[in-house]
Amino acid sequence: MRAALLLPAVLLAAGLSACDSADEGEIQRWMQEQRAQTKPQVAPIAEPKNFTPQAYTQETGLDPFSNQKLAAALKQESQQGAS
Repeated sequence: MRAALLLPAVLLAAGLSACDSADEGEIQRWMQEQRAQTKPQVAPIAEPKNFTPQAYTQETGLDPFSNQKLAAALKQESQQGAS
């Protein structure tokens, strides 16, 4: 029974000893070198276009959400499709 418990304990100790922090310094140096060598390549973004808002005057045109405007658009579309 004791031998059955001793084997997993020895294996666990051997496995944990492989997780030594001696290599951590080498990894940290490599990471610092990689960070120093790698430069991000970001393309500049084009400036946005100027937006000029248009004034909406209710008297000069149809309501953009009216059934009349929808009917006029559908009529125009059907005439273009028939041509």
